Amino acid sequence: KSLRKTLLVASRVSSRQPNLSKRNFTSGTCYEGPLESKTSPTLYFRRANDRGHVNFGWLDTKHTFSFAPHYKNDKHRGFRRLRVINDDLIDGGKGFETHSHVNMEILSYLLRGRLEHKDSMGNGTIIHRDEIQIMSAGKGVTHSEFNPDTDQITRLLQIWVMPSKLSLTPSYQQIKVDLADRTDRLCQIACPTLEDGTVPAELQNQVVGVNQDVNIYASILPKGSQVALSHFIRGSRAAWIQVATGSIEIKIQDQVVVLKDGDGVGIDTPTEICISRSSELPDDAEFLLFDLA
Repeated sequence: KSLRKTLLVASRVSSRQPNLSKRNFTSGTCYEGPLESKTSPTLYFRRANDRGHVNFGWLDTKHTFSFAPHYKNDKHRGFRRLRVINDDLIDGGKGFETHSHVNMEILSYLLRGRLEHKDSMGNGTIIHRDEIQIMSAGKGVTHSEFNPDTDQITRLLQIWVMPSKLSLTPSYQQIKVDLADRTDRLCQIACPTLEDGTVPAELQNQVVGVNQDVNIYASILPKGSQVALSHFIRGSRAAWIQVATGSIEIKIQDQVVVLKDGDGVGIDTPTEICISRSSELPDDAEFLLFDLA
């Protein structure tokens, strides 16, 4: 009951207008020319071991940002409009009973196993590893999420983004994004919605739409990968990088940093980010990059 109350209370938020950006695949050598800013960027670190950690028995979860009442941290209440990144391990056959959300964009990124979703809009589906799901709670929705397999654990990143407008009509999207499309490149999986709540026609079935000015990219850098990925932060925008598995090395101007499984970092200075796989952990590296207004 307390967990359901948390999910409802934490999803009451404010708003901001979105812009549009197209899907992007990036790979190859990082740009070596002059950067947009000569100002040394400030990096906001959230190391894996510094996250909140709560174990309910059936749910073992780690919170990058404050998630009251189970993990309250006023110093880390999100980054720009990115409000929640929860790293959830759900036991077989267990899950979140029916609970409510309002005014929140909720995205599920599967890392292992499957997730069964049912909601008050009439959706009933199973999300697989090669799929991306988002639910826009809008003016109010109820849903449940369960691990449908009794013999294995489901792992996912549960991501909440604060919407651009309040009291929107609730909606649901689920698309397939092959793991091959995420390998050795930055693959865009989410973009801002148009005024009618849809994504641009050329991006249909390629990305999910978020009611906020945010673009989300996913990448898998397998063992032996020599690819160097590049992403530019433009103008007043910012970026958050969240590592899901393995380890990566990021280079920002003269700073080189290694991020491992569960680590996150925010950058809010116009600059180029160069990303490559680090050999510090043996697993394939997988991470998400959020480009935020």
